[in-house]
Amino acid sequence: MSTPVLPELVDALRAIEPLTPRLQTATVTRPGSQAERDAKVRVGRHALELAISALAGGLDHLEAWRQLVLGAGVLPPFAYATLIRVSIEGAVVGRWLLEPGLTRDERRSRGLGAQRADYDERRKFEEQRGMGVPVSGKRAADRISDLEKMANRLGLAIRRPPDRTRLFELYAIPRAGSLKHPTLGADLYRVLSGSPHGRQWTMPGIARHEMVEGLPPAQRIMRLTINEDVAATATQLAVAAMTAAITDVEAYTASSIAR
Repeated sequence: MSTPVLPELVDALRAIEPLTPRLQTATVTRPGSQAERDAKVRVGRHALELAISALAGGLDHLEAWRQLVLGAGVLPPFAYATLIRVSIEGAVVGRWLLEPGLTRDERRSRGLGAQRADYDERRKFEEQRGMGVPVSGKRAADRISDLEKMANRLGLAIRRPPDRTRLFELYAIPRAGSLKHPTLGADLYRVLSGSPHGRQWTMPGIARHEMVEGLPPAQRIMRLTINEDVAATATQLAVAAMTAAITDVEAYTASSIAR
């Protein structure tokens, strides 16, 4: 790496590496676990399957950020915010689906809601593309219909997932509810979303700006570099959120205590 990197950022990035093998281990359902009991019927498997998908996607983005800095020596001024935001999105979705203390029916309802939302995005794609009956499998609209019939038959609600801002508010920062600013998670989402959405107001905080010296006034150029303090804090928060989410998976797949 050509220039020194803030030690706090390096430490936060190094904390990412153990998370992927830890998640892989956690996804193995142990005998007598709550996950094993829930999986006896199809409706009970949605929550874990979708949580694992969300966490795997989030970890992939977090690992890309780690490799970008520690592997390639690249410190992008803005792109890191997108990678970190997506990683936390995966964590908060997983935490909502497998939140400790949920009743079995509530967990099923959330799994149904997340699965329906997934199918609905696929339905929009299929309708936009004018796609007919697939060669194999079912159209998303048919899958939604089947899901709703199953929920009605079992007397289960289909719990719609909260929007991303609310999920961040609830789960992005563990114990945020005990702080003086309980909306801190939502604030984090907005700041990290500014750059990928082209919002100018967040850019001065995400990156450092300085004028290139020695040029004529008409040719003045601004140099943009990463704000390593912000990057370190955001990475620490992402690692904490992902760790909490993986802990929830571990409890669900390993615990033999009925909930």
